[in-house]
Amino acid sequence: MNNFLLKLCLFEIFLKLLYLKQEKINPASFISLEDENDSSEAQEDSLLWAFEIFRHGARSPYSRFQESNSKDLFNMTWSGIQELTNIGKRQHFLIGYRNHKRYIIEKKLINKTYDPREIHIFSTNINRTIESAASQLQGLYLSGEGPNLTDAQIKRAVPPIDNELYEDILDNMGNEVFPGNINVVPIHILEESYKINSLHEEEYCKGLKGSEKKKEQREVVQNFLQKVHNKYGGEKLAKLVNSDLNVKEKCFLDYSCAYDIFDTIVSEYFDLRNMTDIKNGLGIDNMDEFINDICYTFLYYDLPGTSDETHDNAIYGMTKLFIQILDYMDLKIEKDKKGDINYTNYDLPKFVMYSVHDWDISVFERIIYDAFNINISYTYFASNAFLELYKAVNGTYYVKYLYNNVTEIDIPYEIFKKNITKVIKTGEEVDIFCELNNIKIIEKNKTNTTLIIFLIFFIILCIVQILYIILILRKSKLKKSLENLNLP
Repeated sequence: MNNFLLKLCLFEIFLKLLYLKQEKINPASFISLEDENDSSEAQEDSLLWAFEIFRHGARSPYSRFQESNSKDLFNMTWSGIQELTNIGKRQHFLIGYRNHKRYIIEKKLINKTYDPREIHIFSTNINRTIESAASQLQGLYLSGEGPNLTDAQIKRAVPPIDNELYEDILDNMGNEVFPGNINVVPIHILEESYKINSLHEEEYCKGLKGSEKKKEQREVVQNFLQKVHNKYGGEKLAKLVNSDLNVKEKCFLDYSCAYDIFDTIVSEYFDLRNMTDIKNGLGIDNMDEFINDICYTFLYYDLPGTSDETHDNAIYGMTKLFIQILDYMDLKIEKDKKGDINYTNYDLPKFVMYSVHDWDISVFERIIYDAFNINISYTYFASNAFLELYKAVNGTYYVKYLYNNVTEIDIPYEIFKKNITKVIKTGEEVDIFCELNNIKIIEKNKTNTTLIIFLIFFIILCIVQILYIILILRKSKLKKSLENLNLP
């Protein structure tokens, strides 16, 4: 009897397996109701903190403008020198939208409505970087997702002026703070005298004096310019450019002049200007190849992060920024380990953004290259680099580095911090090398001098007042004496 039941069970199992095979269903996909209720959703690694540094978008040419009519070297008219173009604005709006999808929708790092504790945005004090940051924020915080007022607040949300001046728009705004329900986000300007991101420039770091000249005088650069001059320079270049801007036949042999030529051509090309005159005048066969093989090659040479002669520019220039980045990450990990998973405050935002220039991106890349042997790319308009700090399901922490949205590093945080720390200097070493303490002393002395001058002026004023009072009293006493004498 037992053998019969065993055979019956085996036969039943055989039939079920045969049925599953015919239906092409994986038996492992069948889970009992009890098992299904006990199983939890698959956990994912959580993004704790993100950092972005980006170059401004497409702009008008950098220099050599005819100010009276805003014409560049090749007689193209612009709204102004070095200004962000509409193409540049669109570039950064799209990067912002990428960040919206990644950090708001997918990773849920920040809220869709601006919270000042969650995000800090910094920019150099230049129109094109400020506008690039503003354009990116429009993509990050989309219209329709801004703050709203309560019905009671609407009555208070009016300025102390005649309501007839704004009544027409007020009727259509409803509870939206702004028409279109947009977010308004502050952009913090980096100080000119002590910028954390610009110490790679000789102007801000005295220890780098002469490094930029060495970069320009490299043999590879001079040979390149000589070849360009032989093929595209001479009379045809001189005849082509704006005669009011003092460009000579040997412009390609002068580093600064050559930079202006290449930069202007790239700006015009990116803005889809008519390049026919330039192409025919210089004898260019293929403009796309000229831009990539000639213009971008030279502009790549110009970046301080690509040259050994300006290696110190990268190290001393980016040390303070990377120290700040590591401090952010350390504090975030510390808070997370204490259970403050969603901790955020003004001292520890979840997302930090820097709107800067091609040189800044270049030296940032150089630190990454030295630490992890990652290739340094040319920083095209709107190029961007991201650092993201994650907490894995197993409780460990790791960092991702993305350049133009391509993941190039994905390593444990301990290794990231160790390698970066080996490359950069200490803050004190930077202060000494760049003579930043001298700057502070000078600024302090200026303050002291101003205070001393004020005190001297105040003392003199007091003395004058005292003398005036004494004089009044003496006159009063003299008058009384004369009255006592009854003189006619």
